Amino acid sequence: MRSNSKLVLFAMAAIGLAGSMMARADSLTFTITDPTEYTPSNTTISFSATVTAPVTNTNNVFLFGDTNNLPAPLTVNDNYYINNWPLDLTPGQSYSDVLFNVSAPAGTALGTYLGAFTIEAFSSATPAIDETQSFTVVVTPEPPSIFLIVAGLIAAGLAMRRKELFAS
Repeated sequence: MRSNSKLVLFAMAAIGLAGSMMARADSLTFTITDPTEYTPSNTTISFSATVTAPVTNTNNVFLFGDTNNLPAPLTVNDNYYINNWPLDLTPGQSYSDVLFNVSAPAGTALGTYLGAFTIEAFSSATPAIDETQSFTVVVTPEPPSIFLIVAGLIAAGLAMRRKELFAS
């Protein structure tokens, strides 16, 4: 009886040790610094981000690509990420910089455009680490347009007031 209980204890210890030695999944955290940007049409804006390989990772995380999604006519240019970001992050390492640019061509309709940017990565322990963040581009009237609208409203108000003064 005593040898059976020792065998059970040994089996439980072996299972616990094997479970703790199993490969842990490596991960990546990714935050866009300011996920909402306002811009008039015919401009390009930059989005910056911070990417971190948690200190609990067991291996380097290799950054190898990206995907993005943004409705037309806006376009994403990821050259800054491709050309300037590090190829890998060691456990506990962070990197912050411009991640991508968004262009709003002339004639872009005013409104809110929702997009997503995914960093594709891997480690020797985790073959696919894809981290996605959403972002928003709000296309606003160009400053000269706003100035003309405000000036027109002021002129209309003054004309109405002048008409009231002369009517009295």
